Amino acid sequence: NMHPMSQRLRKLKKAVCGAFTWYRESPVVYIYQMGKVASTAIKNALLRRRIECYQPHFLSRNAFEQLIKRFEEVDLTDWTAEHLSSQIAENLRLYNRLIKFRNHSPEMPQELKIITLTREPLDWYFSKFSQNFGEYRQDVARFIAETRDIRIGNEDADRIYTHVGEFIGSLLEFASSHMSSFSPEESARIGMMLKDAEFSGIPGNRVLLKHCMILLRPFNWFYMHFDPVFNTRIIDSALAHECPSRQLKLDYCEILILRYEDLFGSAIGVLEEFIPECKPLTLKKENMMVGKKTGREMYAVKKDLVLPVPLKQRIDQSPYVQAFYSS
Repeated sequence: NMHPMSQRLRKLKKAVCGAFTWYRESPVVYIYQMGKVASTAIKNALLRRRIECYQPHFLSRNAFEQLIKRFEEVDLTDWTAEHLSSQIAENLRLYNRLIKFRNHSPEMPQELKIITLTREPLDWYFSKFSQNFGEYRQDVARFIAETRDIRIGNEDADRIYTHVGEFIGSLLEFASSHMSSFSPEESARIGMMLKDAEFSGIPGNRVLLKHCMILLRPFNWFYMHFDPVFNTRIIDSALAHECPSRQLKLDYCEILILRYEDLFGSAIGVLEEFIPECKPLTLKKENMMVGKKTGREMYAVKKDLVLPVPLKQRIDQSPYVQAFYSS
């Protein structure tokens, strides 16, 4: 229940806003998303308009537990460990603030607005691979060493680049043969395959299974990381057209769902309507991989990519694609 003092303060602020339409207190904005969806561009645009804004990737208890488990991995790089450490600390702080908003704490008198984003899943994977190439190139090197007995040092990026297309082609063929669906249950099944010593011991399998888990992330992120935090059913609601405008209102926050593909077009007007205090909003493309060597290599791989028909059918039939990318 809302604290009586907090309730009185909010009523007073609403009265002030009603009497003086020129006054409006800016909300706190969380851009809560799966990553690689231009959240930095939105965050920086809102910060330029002096909107308090954050971009957490995980706020669920399950996500925190999974990340802490990653520190048990023998091959975790120092770069990844440092990155995860800072992410855990920042997201825990934001999780605590979210709890205060949910309980209408007097410490949080502003409105809370949540922006979340989707992206076409294969585009998302290529972007993820490009931006995380410093981590994933060891996967490519290991895969080539195990399947073709070609040894490449992790630091020999130029040689690794030449095998990226082969690696991703093998990944998609593997996914077509071993992934029956794109669902949370499939994530659990792939996880069990990773633990199956006999199956994962086949040359290349462990690396391909790891990237199958990465490939599944866009399909399952809302089910696994968004819905448990906000007690929603985003994809199911979109499929049932219960949120045709891609907006939901809870008692302590408002939620806006955007597609990455619309960001530098129609979505700007939607953002300005959702957060009127940010007008006029100017988005600048951030962290773009186009023009960088990794970006060019990945673009070339993607351009020549032939998606296995069974895999394409399962992707197209997934609830995620049906909800956000079916015409």
